[in-house]
Amino acid sequence: MKHEGGGRIRNNPKSKIDQGVGRAAWPHKILIADSTPIRGRCTVNARVTIAPFASIYNLNEEVQCDGRVAVGLSWVHHHGSLGLSLGHACPWSDNRVVAEWHVLESTGELKITSVEIGNLAIPAHAVFWRAHIEDYGRDVANSSIVYQCAEFVMRMFFDDHGYPHVHIYPHASGTRDLIAKIRIDNNDNLEGHPSSAMRRKVLAVIAGNRGALLENWKRCREGRHPYLITAIRNPQSKI
Repeated sequence: MKHEGGGRIRNNPKSKIDQGVGRAAWPHKILIADSTPIRGRCTVNARVTIAPFASIYNLNEEVQCDGRVAVGLSWVHHHGSLGLSLGHACPWSDNRVVAEWHVLESTGELKITSVEIGNLAIPAHAVFWRAHIEDYGRDVANSSIVYQCAEFVMRMFFDDHGYPHVHIYPHASGTRDLIAKIRIDNNDNLEGHPSSAMRRKVLAVIAGNRGALLENWKRCREGRHPYLITAIRNPQSKI
């Protein structure tokens, strides 16, 4: 993906772009794969997922920048995404754009607040916003619970030690009454004595989400909240 001036972008056939040509602030989710400077230019390989404006744009809300309505930034701010601005002068060359968020209340009152909207203008900004890009559209846990059902909850903790593992508790109200501590990679029971029925259910969840749980373990070791697991991806997996 190469910038050619005037806010336009030309797709590089060899880059990892699914679809799309855009302008200063795109209504896209962008996952940066890598970036390489070539002869003074910068080629950015990315995956771009496009969402239509019609289904998500709220006519009672808009972002204004320099006294003008910014439709792309309105979408970006409404959905907590990031803008994409290549080859533009300040403020579009910064990793944040300062703008005004205009909301028309049901009472007819116009509420105006100052907002800072994340922006991607150079490869360094993709590094700066990497955590936000990785988390966008995913369910990030607001506690140590990564999975729960009627029979048990599964927890993972920051700065845990030993082999990658999960903690199994009977309910979400606390961390007392540990049922088991089970390794993610090989299902070994590290602590506790779960019943056979409970162990089968726990291992089914682990087997169906092993990759996601190992990713969560890495995130917790980095001090980042894990992602929620909402379903068994492969309930037919053999344990």
